[in-house]
Amino acid sequence: MSWPPRPRDTRQTRPRSPVAAARPGWPGSTRAKRRTPRQPAPTRRVRGFRNTFLTITGGTGIMGSLLLGYRPWAGDFREQRNGAMTASSPGNVLAFGLANAQERGFTFIEPGEQVYEGMIVGIQKRPGDMSVNVCKEKKQTNMRSSNADIMVRLTPATKMSLEQCLDFLADDELLEVTPKHIRLRKRHLTEVDRARAHRAAQV
Repeated sequence: MSWPPRPRDTRQTRPRSPVAAARPGWPGSTRAKRRTPRQPAPTRRVRGFRNTFLTITGGTGIMGSLLLGYRPWAGDFREQRNGAMTASSPGNVLAFGLANAQERGFTFIEPGEQVYEGMIVGIQKRPGDMSVNVCKEKKQTNMRSSNADIMVRLTPATKMSLEQCLDFLADDELLEVTPKHIRLRKRHLTEVDRARAHRAAQV
């Protein structure tokens, strides 16, 4: 699964800098049909682009960077990103609740993981944040059902590196780094606090 999912083609938006030079590969070598573009770009713009670059080139591209010095501020490069899915309640992730969340977008967690309210568990297919209950359990009834209804099919979770997590963050989100886990969360954990902060920012 390619990552990160974005509302528009990432290849057309990064790194938004003019190409300084492009030379062909060495004659007579396997790189003869390749081109080597060189272009200056802010370091904060290149951050998180390496994995996307490998996806674009089918894993055959080689990317390197070199510090050219310090330049004037080039402005804000924040892209429009789809909304985040946050956990609405703490607890252990269950397959039934996770399957409902995957109908709305991509998830970052696996069944059995521990989550808390305000933790980002995925990214949805539309703009705007959404609270989902990934700890929801299927209600038990005395009615028999087929195996197709009992079996829950889940898509493997999207695992992001530290660099990808930093590129994913929005202004109201934070990154938690521990020896065992990397978690994304909202700055304000409860939905009430997030709504209050949003109203205060508009004043």
